[in-house]
Amino acid sequence: MPSVKFAPLFLSASVGAGGANRPTDVKAVQNRLQHVREQSIRRGVPLKRPDYPGLGNRGMTSRIADGACDEITVGWIKEFQSIFLNNPDGQISPGGHTSRFLSRWEPRPIADKVVWAGRLGEAWLLLSPLLPEGSRCTSAYRSVDDQKRVIDNMFKGTYATELKAKLGIPAYDAILADSDNKRYPRMVKELRGLGQDVATPGTSPHQFGKAIDIGGPKEIDDEQVRVARMVSAANSALFSGKILKERNGCVHVEIR
Repeated sequence: MPSVKFAPLFLSASVGAGGANRPTDVKAVQNRLQHVREQSIRRGVPLKRPDYPGLGNRGMTSRIADGACDEITVGWIKEFQSIFLNNPDGQISPGGHTSRFLSRWEPRPIADKVVWAGRLGEAWLLLSPLLPEGSRCTSAYRSVDDQKRVIDNMFKGTYATELKAKLGIPAYDAILADSDNKRYPRMVKELRGLGQDVATPGTSPHQFGKAIDIGGPKEIDDEQVRVARMVSAANSALFSGKILKERNGCVHVEIR
């Protein structure tokens, strides 16, 4: 399904519970929330939480005309905030987290051959639209053979020059010449020695359907980690809380 990209949300004052609620701002928020909710429902994003019962699919269409901030508007703000806040307050401040997330809300792309398992798809649906532009899912479920390929690519490609300089070419070649049972643990040990977190085949959380890797430009790594931590903390029944910024630029997020 094609992505729907929204223009940035500009507010002159706060909207929602206890907010200034200027009609123009309220209309802008209502329109954005309605579009986000419609897109979320189409994609299966689990927006509604039991904390806000009775919202269902009650619409805002009749309220957009007058820009009045009512209990449904506040409820939908809280519902959206529940994705990334433990205690939604129902208010949107200019430049605050909720405003920024509504401004850039857009499902991020998924790399070819990504395989979903368990609840990984649900986790990505929650997290994806809040991530900064340029983010993408690069990996989810991986088989043992997939994990071996990841290790091989790192050892023979990404870090080959550094490893040869550190180990010496004879020692480097000796590791590659070893049997699989010995080679991969040795490769993993050396990769970890360079600061690259990687699991031996058979032990990776990816192989149990418990991890997602997020890629993108290195300059957005810290923002990806910040967003993932917020979503993880607000959805602790799904996310484990383990989030790693790896040396190769990947942000690794685990679920329960």
